[in-house]
Amino acid sequence: MWLFGSRLDDTAKGGDVDLLIKLESPTADKAVLAARYNALLQMKLGLQKFDVLVIDPSTPIQQIHQHALSKGVQL
Repeated sequence: MWLFGSRLDDTAKGGDVDLLIKLESPTADKAVLAARYNALLQMKLGLQKFDVLVIDPSTPIQQIHQHALSKGVQL
């Protein structure tokens, strides 16, 4: 899991929490998993905005994925 985006900048105010979850094996339900992770995070951390991206080996890597993996912090 990687944290990326505005929450990495201590001088930035507000903003959502951007997370990328990289799975080791393919799954057909990436959108469902992202929604479940989002719900779990809200239950544990409170109602705030989370953007959860889920990728696996079959995911075509897009610019946002590259940015998260290269600039983000692995948790």
